[in-house]
Amino acid sequence: MFSRIYLLITLLVLSACGGGGGGESTNSDRGADSGVRILHGVLDLEPLSIKLADGKVLTEAEFAEVFRYFKLPEGNQTLQLFRRADALNAISEKTLNVNPNGKYSLLVFGNRSGLGTGTKILTDGFSGNIPEGKIAVRVIDATVGATTIDFSFNSANSGRVSFGSDSEYQIISLDPSSTLNFSATRSVDSRQVISQNLTLESGKSYSLFVAGEIGLYTLVRILQD
Repeated sequence: MFSRIYLLITLLVLSACGGGGGGESTNSDRGADSGVRILHGVLDLEPLSIKLADGKVLTEAEFAEVFRYFKLPEGNQTLQLFRRADALNAISEKTLNVNPNGKYSLLVFGNRSGLGTGTKILTDGFSGNIPEGKIAVRVIDATVGATTIDFSFNSANSGRVSFGSDSEYQIISLDPSSTLNFSATRSVDSRQVISQNLTLESGKSYSLFVAGEIGLYTLVRILQD
């Protein structure tokens, strides 16, 4: 019952911010140059917080909120994920071997009404050279209602990504206006998940975070890795 009430409140807030079934985008608010960030992709779940094993709270995030990296100590670190409504019982615990300049995302996906919630740690950032006039971009999928989604950039470069995972990075050319058309469909029946024109900066590495529920509300967030 609580999850459905929270879902309704979330949809009302997102709609008031200018969103809708077609989705919306925003640029990332980056803090540290490396560390961990949380990608909250569960539409009917309240804000989540990440804590270290010593109890230190790194950050709290609402659904599809884009936020900065938070620096982590080097070496093995245990990350605990908590719901705002229950600060005592972790819903997930992950161990991460942190490199000095490593960038990581803790992806949270699923729903409370049937699938349950899952978590996965992703390694961020394209490791190669990005030519002038191009970007490196991947897709992170937290869209309920599809096992896999197919995506394309400017109706050309294409790929597929599984629910609760990320695709490989692709090198994509930007047009002179720095606009990239991103489109995604459900693999099984080609039902549209989202289609959006995004403004990006050449020479950068990006993740496109797709979240929501097909037929109810979907969005894409721009993350600079």
